Amino acid sequence: MKKLLIYILIVFLCFNILCINSSNAKTKKTYKPRNVIQKVEVNAKDNFIIHGTLYYYKSKPAIKRPLVIMLHSLGGCQNDFKPLIDLFISSNYNVLTIDMRGHGLSIKNSNNITRTWQYFPKSTFLKYPTDIADYYKTLFAKYNKYINENKLVFIGGDIGANTAILTAYELKLQPKAFVLLSPTLNFKGLYIPIKLTSLKSNIMAVSSLNDRHSMKGIQDVNKYAQNEYLIKLYPKGSNGVSLIYSNPALKNDILNFVKLHTN
Repeated sequence: MKKLLIYILIVFLCFNILCINSSNAKTKKTYKPRNVIQKVEVNAKDNFIIHGTLYYYKSKPAIKRPLVIMLHSLGGCQNDFKPLIDLFISSNYNVLTIDMRGHGLSIKNSNNITRTWQYFPKSTFLKYPTDIADYYKTLFAKYNKYINENKLVFIGGDIGANTAILTAYELKLQPKAFVLLSPTLNFKGLYIPIKLTSLKSNIMAVSSLNDRHSMKGIQDVNKYAQNEYLIKLYPKGSNGVSLIYSNPALKNDILNFVKLHTN
């Protein structure tokens, strides 16, 4: 009788353990890798708040992917890159878009005082490279397990193009490539020739045939480039990021150029 009671007790305990394990298995969520959109705010050194968005692939274990940093044109915002964002995400790239100081959401400081680019003196535009460099450092410290820092790419339109070159110099990185939409030697005081000579990155420079100023600009920039310098001229549009809307072929040309130098 005593042995029977012990047997029944053992069966009862085993049954409870099985039920608990089964219940835990049902409640435990299965992790699914997915593309994530993460809004990120970073305070600049003078407490101006810089807003941006990181698009990355969240997985376990984490996968390091190339990062494409997109910097908009003067008067634009990070959302202007929507066609390129979708294209690069679908091609297995991480993407970072940033509203530069005085643009988009980046128009207030920590005291909630508004400042927009139309009223900036030249000295404020000169803060752009440091803004972006500090933003990237803050972001990388948190998301470095998803970012392949050895495969960094910048895409920038006019002021964003010049900012990209100067930012890379501040980071002491050698990006794999730059795509410069309507670059010039000097934009709002952002003078790039000297810094450009220290970068060995490959460059794709883009202009519209309608924009003589930019056409001259990409020829001038070519004099200081140290590696491949691919000039692409398109029939339509004005300048900067707007070129990707006027010339449908440009999006894939940019992607193919980036792929060539990050694979």
